[in-house]
Amino acid sequence: MDEILPRKTEKPWGYELLYAHTEQYVGKVIFVKKGFRLSLQYHKQKDESMYLLQGKVKFSVQPQGGKMTETVGDPGYVLHLPPMTIHRVEALEDSTILEVSTPQLSDVVRLQDDLLLGFVRELAFIFTQPLHGPATGADHFRQAQHDLV
Repeated sequence: MDEILPRKTEKPWGYELLYAHTEQYVGKVIFVKKGFRLSLQYHKQKDESMYLLQGKVKFSVQPQGGKMTETVGDPGYVLHLPPMTIHRVEALEDSTILEVSTPQLSDVVRLQDDLLLGFVRELAFIFTQPLHGPATGADHFRQAQHDLV
């Protein structure tokens, strides 16, 4: 893979640091700020393992066809997530996780995403508020679309 590594991607919940990306595997450092949780998700093909390096995390895991379980992990906790395993990470303290996986980085099916839901709610609020006079943000958006055509 012809990319410059390491590559840090800031996220609202912390960051990801991609340090290895080959045709066989990917290595990441994931930092999650206390009180944040990642989306409830699964991967169709991606197989990943996590090692909790620092902090305290609640791992929610549901194997395919199984029940959701929650485990609080301390440093040294290891978790293997085969494809089709529903999972979520929630940081109870600032936490650093080492993740090694197969290279399918875009293979993510999000079932629930708190940050996206919050963003959508904020947009819905903005679009129902009057800007100038009786028109709403949605009215102004529609007018701007019309003006572009």
